[in-house]
Amino acid sequence: MNQNRNIIIYFIGKLFPAITQLLIIVLGIRLIGASEYGKFNLVYNTALIIASLSVGWIQQGILRYFHSFKKSIELVRGDFLQIGLYSSLLASVIALLSGIYYFHLQTLPLLTYIAFAMLFGLFLIELTLLQVQFKATQYSFIESSYNVFSIILGVLFILYTAGRDFTTFFLPIFLSLLLVVFLLAAWIIKNRQVSFIPLNKSFIIQIFSYGVPLTLWLLISNVFNIADRYVIKYYLDYDAVGKYSAVYDLIYKVSGFLTLPILLAFHPSIAKYWNENKKHEADQLMKITIIKELSLSIIIFGFLYIFKDFVFSKILKLEIHNFTVIFLPLAISSILWQLSMIIQKPLEFNQLQLKMILGILIAITLNVMLNFMLIPKYGIYVCGFTTLIATLFYTVYVYLYSRNELKPQELNNEG
Repeated sequence: MNQNRNIIIYFIGKLFPAITQLLIIVLGIRLIGASEYGKFNLVYNTALIIASLSVGWIQQGILRYFHSFKKSIELVRGDFLQIGLYSSLLASVIALLSGIYYFHLQTLPLLTYIAFAMLFGLFLIELTLLQVQFKATQYSFIESSYNVFSIILGVLFILYTAGRDFTTFFLPIFLSLLLVVFLLAAWIIKNRQVSFIPLNKSFIIQIFSYGVPLTLWLLISNVFNIADRYVIKYYLDYDAVGKYSAVYDLIYKVSGFLTLPILLAFHPSIAKYWNENKKHEADQLMKITIIKELSLSIIIFGFLYIFKDFVFSKILKLEIHNFTVIFLPLAISSILWQLSMIIQKPLEFNQLQLKMILGILIAITLNVMLNFMLIPKYGIYVCGFTTLIATLFYTVYVYLYSRNELKPQELNNEG
């Protein structure tokens, strides 16, 4: 397994998603304004949270147990996809309720919102199945295709439709997802990449017991990353949400683009070592991953800070005074957040997800409380610092508990 080769492949594959997200931010702010972009941002991110809630436990089960099953790969894939189909129904119910009673969406945006939440969950499952089989090229091609279609359809919608609201951005993204999922399903069936048999009860219980606590953590962590926007909307308006979201999203998308390919390349090997009870080797790989991510992030964010005025003032046309007050804490927070995803792996592998859930609950409570206390007085400028404080707490929290999980192995190695 050549991690460096896979890192390059994943970087190339993540290029189009990064470009797509940047275009959404830039075009959203410039074409539909900060207010409509703020609405799109909340609707879109809530749909992603719902998708993660419905299939996150399945993804974690794939990453943890895929290689431990003795039956054929086609049957294992079939089992996971069957569970995913049932879980997608849960996503549709949650999307329906939130779309009607929280966002008050009209018919077309509501149907788009529901269908996107359902399909994106299945899309995530297939990507995870490719990742765990070390098929980095196929993973990158499929994800890139989705984002290329999103760019093409998005441009067509902008050029040939009169609408200038958040649906202008959301609908082409959904149609692109629908197209890719349809083509992917046709390819899987044609090439017999999957076989279906009745689901085994013990299989479901095994995946459920491991994955659900992690899914709860993923749900809370996703809410953690956008909770401040709900508070901003409560005290201010969608315009303030849009401005803050543009800065936050650009920083975190850059951070994710830099670090996710590294994590995707190393995670299957880390999990494999851990499953073989080679914790020392797994720990060494985690340290290598952290060093690579940290080094790259510092370099890139250094350049972004130098050119921040050009990016945010000239390109995004954002009128935010004292911009550094928002940029620096968010940049540091994004780096810490990505590193914590690696640091907490011993807790994931030892099924100590409840500790992770407790940590992220404390972090999100801290973040929300500080925002409720400070946003009315300081506005969006304080949100970067509240995010940094909460993220720093969580990173230190998982570090202390994860190191504790490695102590027995370290003593054995020394002996």
